[in-house]
Amino acid sequence: MTRPNGYPTSTSIGKFADQMRDPDPANGRKAAREMRERSGGKWVFFNTENLTWPEEARVNQLADEIYGPLKEPSQ
Repeated sequence: MTRPNGYPTSTSIGKFADQMRDPDPANGRKAAREMRERSGGKWVFFNTENLTWPEEARVNQLADEIYGPLKEPSQ
């Protein structure tokens, strides 16, 4: 028997086949939007990789004002 995605269900890893995909960035944005709605706007999450340069600069400027500048990574 095979699953709709073509992986057999009889193997030990067949049941995990649906989880072996790259994450969809849209799901992260959706989860962040839902968290903002549920918290009444008290929680806001940004993945700066999905922002334009001006948007990323504004987010980082606000974060620096609130939390202070990022510390340099120790080597």
